Amino acid sequence: VDGQALETGVRNAINTFITGCKADGNWNAIKSSCILMGARTLSAALTPLRGPAPTPYNFVSTDYNRKLGLGAQGGNTTKYIDTNRNNNLDPQNSKHQSCYLSSAGGSSPNFQAYISGLSTNGTGTEIVRSGSTPTNNFFAANSAPSTVSGSGGSAGFYGVSRQSDTLQTARVGGLNYNQEVASVGTPSASTLLFMRPPASSNVGFAQATISFFSAGEYVDLQLLDARVTALSNAISAAIP
Repeated sequence: VDGQALETGVRNAINTFITGCKADGNWNAIKSSCILMGARTLSAALTPLRGPAPTPYNFVSTDYNRKLGLGAQGGNTTKYIDTNRNNNLDPQNSKHQSCYLSSAGGSSPNFQAYISGLSTNGTGTEIVRSGSTPTNNFFAANSAPSTVSGSGGSAGFYGVSRQSDTLQTARVGGLNYNQEVASVGTPSASTLLFMRPPASSNVGFAQATISFFSAGEYVDLQLLDARVTALSNAISAAIP
């Protein structure tokens, strides 16, 4: 199955995404990324768009849907992906993470990490959902986490990006939120999907379906959101 050609629409969507990110000036800043949809198998979906090949833990083929992405639903406590890229490889004041959720999952447990590179002292880079009421999202880019209240629970693009020592931008629900939070160096931590690194506090496994992730240096989140959303829609439409 891996050897079969992808549908023309899927190939075109990926090519359009790459050329679009280059035109936007975001491509070189993306150091680690996978398109976790469109491919015919889970192993093929884990082929990196940029950066090292990620390592999956405890996922099975039925967790993967070509139109929706890779899912960890229903009380996930074991499934996660190690992107094999350390949070400390990017500059202190030029950092981003993003992901696209086809489903944001349930509201319990608390601290569901969609993507996280958080160190033992509670700093790093991550996007985490809190299942408290109202449901919030925490964003960090080489910093302590900062909250966007009431923003959790929806599908779509999530991102955090830093381009100065005092300001980071979070993006969720199609909106940017400027957060005045100081950078604190480049904490060493594995960048994971679906969970916080085991050494960090409040380890929480996400119940979500993720179809894209990226990590690296500063990007324009509004432009990346538009490209990733178009990519997701085009791939889904191209698959019978």
